[in-house]
Amino acid sequence: MEFLNYLREDWLSKKLIEENYSHDLDYPHRTRFFEGISFNNDIMLSIQASGVHSSKPSKTLNDLTQYEAFELGIRSLRIQNHVTFDFATSDKIFSKTLSEYFDGYVYNNVPVNIVEEIFQKLKEEHGILESKKELAPL
Repeated sequence: MEFLNYLREDWLSKKLIEENYSHDLDYPHRTRFFEGISFNNDIMLSIQASGVHSSKPSKTLNDLTQYEAFELGIRSLRIQNHVTFDFATSDKIFSKTLSEYFDGYVYNNVPVNIVEEIFQKLKEEHGILESKKELAPL
């Protein structure tokens, strides 16, 4: 799963570990946030898994390969808002598959193989942004 190579814990998560939680990354309810993956055309994909996200399992694991499903958010930086996958890509057929996971804001408990498909579709259509922009949190 290539998307796992792009997941980097953000500064807030690191600060929370230092100030409030055990340094054991398998602490089940630890809050953890990953930085968004930026694509060209001002599209950002947020992939999250922890004790406070809609992931399976819904706990914070050190080994990301142990997750069966992740919480996803897609954001358009042009309009500064969350959007649907349908907005972010020309693949309208695949977006129907995703609709069952969408709660009106984010996609919940999305199976890992579908997360990889989304990542690959956005990468193919937009390309990954190499120079990192300053992004507002999701």
